[in-house]
Amino acid sequence: MIIILFLLCIKSVLLFNFNMDNVKEISVNSAYGSDTYFGYSVLLQDGTQPLIIIGAPKLSSRTGGGVFACKLNGICTNYDLVTSNGHTFTGNFLGMSMDGTGETGGPFIVCAPKKVKAEGENNLLPGHCFYKQNSSYVSPAASTVNPLYDKPTISVHNKVGYYDYGFGEAGLDVRFIDRTTVLLGAPGVKNWNGAIVVDSLSNTRTPKIIPERKAFFPEENDTYFGYTVGTATITVMGEQVAVIVGGSPRGGSLNGAVKMYDFDGNLVREFFGEEPGSYFGSSVLAVDMNNDQIDDLLVGAPMGSGSTYDEGYVYVYLSITRSYQAKLTGSRKTGARFGTLISTLGDIDLDGYQDIAISAPFEDDGIGAVYIYRGGSKGIEIVYSQRLSPSSFQGNSGNVRGFGLGISKGKDIDGNGHNDLVVGAFKSGQVFVIKTRSIIDFQLSLDTNVSSIGNGPIAIKYCIYYTQKGKVKDVRLVNFKVKLNMDYRVNGENNFEHTWVVPLERGACENLTVTIQPSMIDIQPFRITLSADVTQTEAIALGQNKIEKLIPFSHGCGDDNVCQTDISLEASSDKKLLVLGLDNTLNLDIFADNHGEPGYQCLLYLNIPVELDYRNKDKCKKNESLICPFASSLPSTANMHLKFDITHLTTDKDSILVQFEIKCLGRNLTPNKQAFVWNVVTKNSPYIEGKSEPNNLYYGNEDTSDQEITHTFTVGNFGPSPAKLVVTFLLPIVDKEANLFKVLSVKGLLNGHSISCSQKYRNNERGHRPENFLVEYVNKSVILDCSDNDSACVEISCDGGYLYRSSETATFDIKINADLKSLGSRYKSEQFKDSIIYVSSAFLNNSTTRIENYASTLIFSASKNSVPLWIYIVGALIGCLLLLLVIFLLYKCHFFDRVYKEKLNDERLMGQGVETKDPGIDNPNDNVYSE
Repeated sequence: MIIILFLLCIKSVLLFNFNMDNVKEISVNSAYGSDTYFGYSVLLQDGTQPLIIIGAPKLSSRTGGGVFACKLNGICTNYDLVTSNGHTFTGNFLGMSMDGTGETGGPFIVCAPKKVKAEGENNLLPGHCFYKQNSSYVSPAASTVNPLYDKPTISVHNKVGYYDYGFGEAGLDVRFIDRTTVLLGAPGVKNWNGAIVVDSLSNTRTPKIIPERKAFFPEENDTYFGYTVGTATITVMGEQVAVIVGGSPRGGSLNGAVKMYDFDGNLVREFFGEEPGSYFGSSVLAVDMNNDQIDDLLVGAPMGSGSTYDEGYVYVYLSITRSYQAKLTGSRKTGARFGTLISTLGDIDLDGYQDIAISAPFEDDGIGAVYIYRGGSKGIEIVYSQRLSPSSFQGNSGNVRGFGLGISKGKDIDGNGHNDLVVGAFKSGQVFVIKTRSIIDFQLSLDTNVSSIGNGPIAIKYCIYYTQKGKVKDVRLVNFKVKLNMDYRVNGENNFEHTWVVPLERGACENLTVTIQPSMIDIQPFRITLSADVTQTEAIALGQNKIEKLIPFSHGCGDDNVCQTDISLEASSDKKLLVLGLDNTLNLDIFADNHGEPGYQCLLYLNIPVELDYRNKDKCKKNESLICPFASSLPSTANMHLKFDITHLTTDKDSILVQFEIKCLGRNLTPNKQAFVWNVVTKNSPYIEGKSEPNNLYYGNEDTSDQEITHTFTVGNFGPSPAKLVVTFLLPIVDKEANLFKVLSVKGLLNGHSISCSQKYRNNERGHRPENFLVEYVNKSVILDCSDNDSACVEISCDGGYLYRSSETATFDIKINADLKSLGSRYKSEQFKDSIIYVSSAFLNNSTTRIENYASTLIFSASKNSVPLWIYIVGALIGCLLLLLVIFLLYKCHFFDRVYKEKLNDERLMGQGVETKDPGIDNPNDNVYSE
């Protein structure tokens, strides 16, 4: 037996606002070096001689670690756990995990998961633990627990070998159930698939492996199930079932996982992390935080990044439902790894609810911290109640490192009724015993001799009374700093401050008489406030440290001074319909009519939707409703004008509802809550424009190749209301059996953002051809559009949201490939057509009408057919015959006779004395040339 005296120093510090105060530090002797990991695991046992069992997994190369039994007086004894089985102990990490009962002299189990087992030339790590049935005796040697030693070390799957149980590392985490059963985490089983071993401490049954895998699952390699273990009680099908809880920090696709199995090995429930690499499941704790008799689950993810890296989280699953209700974050410090360990403290503040401790051992550059969270009726309180940090301790706290990796369960070691705590700082080899202070419950009372304020004085009595929680009543006197505050309408001094010394369970009181200033316009209730704070550190005070009393003024409303109003409300507006996009303001007039006793300090409670903004809201208070002043008095009637700005009215709104009611001091006989509704209507004028680029194409040349066409459609809205941008395009691609056109791409843009479009082939739905469609070409052209029963079409549907402003336009570019060679072959026989018109159609369904337009491309033939030779010959012959016929007719009509020439000749002969005779004159006496 080796007895070691550790350095022991006791410090008294005040830590935040909870009840952990006295700190005892136990430090390892320097002869063992500075890297023993003393405090890596701790177990606190209470009793007449409290005992702290401390693991130091790097204490000795001979034992591969050490375990100590330490008393509060500073004397520590090394347990004799060395065995003579011939196995090496170097690097065993004895003391890495530990668990047991909470009473001195009770059993405990401690593990060396890295203890080497030599098997031929292989050094294996099946895991090794020691079980002590009485913690008070450091010798003789403990019994061994090594359930994987006789299991297969290496197995073969599909001719490939894998580690079966050889590197199971059973005992990496351990949970003591009772004197017969223990749970060992074995994350290295089956190529680090992991498992939990349910072993018998009495050797009465065979160890059970959970889950019992009948086959090898490579996809679960390196998931480390069993990295941490625990137990819980959950409700399944209305019945409470005890389950085994195991963490798998690399499971769930590296997001981490926690799985629950019943003791028969059936999977009952599983949970998954939400951040890769967060190590979700590396710590777990099941505890009933809200006293509903059902365990709640806390799961640590210490490497959750947070806003920087490794800040850490703890997820809280109330009643172990499948989704978490809270995520604890500590102080959100970089590298803290908050959630590395979670431990139950019991009910340390005696409020009837379990409390917990969560460690962040690498916080503050490796110093570490422990956070205390309180349970309550609604579960865990999200904000921590106390932060334990060595920086708050007196003495040489700057050398502390790794504070919080080892945390004990809460145990009352000083008999005051409050559980205490042990925290290990493994990197610096220190253990801190942190005791709780006494807790008192105090109550404040504040009474007056009047229920309403008239003209007389007011007698005030205020008191403090307290009781002490816990078994020991050692806080006999408590100093309180007391403050009494009254509002400005009191005559004379309105603030009083005292320091009272209050005895336990007897209390203290003081009396005061005041008067109120007369003729005050303000008739709000008179306010008195009493507050108290404890000025000493011997105890923690729990209770409501501030109370308030309101005394109404006498209003002449009956014997009870409670005005019973009877207010009815009506409302009107200058408009009933709201045009979306056109109207920017709304006016509402509220009229109140009081048929009962007068109303005072009347307030208007407004419930308005997020689409409206009340212009005078700065005069109102924001609660669940908007609370605005309506009238200081309401004897009969009053009205109020409200003006709202329409901030962001959405297109899915078909109405706007404003609810309102008026509340005055006293009581209204009938409810007066009313509502006003504006119906929202839509008025818009969308349009579609289409064009083609290029406008014309030619086919028929021998070198004709494919040609790309772009049909561009522009969709706009003249407003004022937004128009839904859902457009359908129809484009013909096939004429009978020939594939003539192909849609290459569709690109829609609105305000620089892409519009989602989809396309499908349609064979049986046709478009509608507009009545004024290319009238000058219809009879002379072949038209290809989706109104032709012989055409197959592509239907393109695009959804771009809404067109909100008239300046907004959406453009759609549809690129089409035209097979001009096939087009020429297909329409070569069309003798009486001048061109082909390719038409794409666009349709926009408005709320009331259907808007449509089209884009068209004219395709002309590049060559004409030659005229046959016989046509030329026949034409020439017909021409000659017509010419001969014309000459004959002219001849018969004496067209070719030359009468004028003969007359000239006759005149010439007469000049020479020759008598001539006109051949055209029958009468011989008619001689025009006679002398």
